[in-house]
Amino acid sequence: MHTGRFCLSQPSGLQDMQLLRYVQRKWHQTPGRVLMLIALSLFVLLAWSMTTKGDSKQPSISLEDVQPSLHTRSTPALATTKSLRSRTALADSSAPHATLLDHTGQLHGMITNSSRVFQPRGKFALRKEDLVLAVPSDLKHHLLIESSKAWRKDMRTYIAVNTSLLPLPQPMSPGDTEIWRSYPDDVEAMMKIDSQTWEPRMALTPFFAHEAFEGSYEWMLYGHDDTLFFVEGILDLLQDFDPALPYIITDHFWWTDDPFESATDFFQPNEYAPHCLPCHWTPDHEQKAVGDGEKYQPFTPYVGCPCTVEHICRHDTRKLYKEACDGPLDHLPFRMNSGAGALISRGMMEKLPLTFMEKCIFDIKQARGADDLFSHCLQKAGYAFTSPGYSFYHWEAKSFDPGPQHSHLLEQTFHAASSGAADGIPLDIISHVLTSHTKVEEQSIEQAADTMSKLQRAYDGWRKALLATQAPLTI
Repeated sequence: MHTGRFCLSQPSGLQDMQLLRYVQRKWHQTPGRVLMLIALSLFVLLAWSMTTKGDSKQPSISLEDVQPSLHTRSTPALATTKSLRSRTALADSSAPHATLLDHTGQLHGMITNSSRVFQPRGKFALRKEDLVLAVPSDLKHHLLIESSKAWRKDMRTYIAVNTSLLPLPQPMSPGDTEIWRSYPDDVEAMMKIDSQTWEPRMALTPFFAHEAFEGSYEWMLYGHDDTLFFVEGILDLLQDFDPALPYIITDHFWWTDDPFESATDFFQPNEYAPHCLPCHWTPDHEQKAVGDGEKYQPFTPYVGCPCTVEHICRHDTRKLYKEACDGPLDHLPFRMNSGAGALISRGMMEKLPLTFMEKCIFDIKQARGADDLFSHCLQKAGYAFTSPGYSFYHWEAKSFDPGPQHSHLLEQTFHAASSGAADGIPLDIISHVLTSHTKVEEQSIEQAADTMSKLQRAYDGWRKALLATQAPLTI
């Protein structure tokens, strides 16, 4: 039995998947969930430790000399895949595993064959320089910003803080990639909608960044200052997505089937929130995602090109939208989770002017935080969210902050996979993961920064171990 953050056992079919969904829903409706949490936590820790426990005699992978970036995108689009050993200087004869996929479709407990790295290169090859990061923060979280430099090295970064938090850090040199800007918190406006004063700044940060960088990028990474982005995996995924199209990619939503404020099953991540499959998605992509097993899907999928509110409404079978399809979803408990992160295309940012977003946000009469503000105004502009693809059929393997809780179990799985000792749902999770939310609100700033650093080193160690194999990956 294997377990991830949101499941108790590895689903073997639709019946198991429905049972897991039932347990998850009942969890949010159970008065005694505190005691349940204690029992489930002990069970999850025990099951996960059994899953990731490897042979003690297997050679381990040293993480001390991990490079900050293992991704190169200098080869032409659609280039023929080659063995990793012929394409990287990181491979050496001491690699513990130098074999191809085994009969289970796994690289000896290192990665699943559903990962994007097993597919031919896409049309939109990217480099790290094509990405920018937009993050709201404050100077009390400066340690988190410093810790994030390990994974965002050479990435242009926009950091939005409150004007009252001065002085702001100054660029150390003309080539510094950080931009720190201040934006005043509007206390009076936020009191009107019962929200925190900093929520508009958080929701508007991507649009400040777009103006600051003058659109000179392909994709924007948007999250919190305690959100860790796994850049190598992001570059793998985005080579199939046209950055000129209006995309906002995530699979982590707050949602409830009951639209009333008193809903007890409002939780995240909830795969029933309306969103599209990618524009390039085909039946072949679906077959690769589903494999030979029974197909699970939360609702009849929409392939959006682009993903718009009207497109989802016209194809909706759940009666979520107004019949005219002429407005946002009339369903207040629905929003993205920006702590889990999102990927926003240049094409989307060009469709959403800062002036429109500011006016929309301050016109809202009721909201529950920055994610409500952002999600409502995105829909008001006519656009909707897009899934990375695979997780639509495998809700336990979310790409955006799939868990496990507090990130330490995710770190443990990276270590296990580096020596070929991971399997089941945990291995499926790390084969598709793009972000992890280290949740500074649940620990000290120092602990969150340390968690982020450890998790990044474990991830880099896993990528290095993959590069040291002879499998025909497209990393």
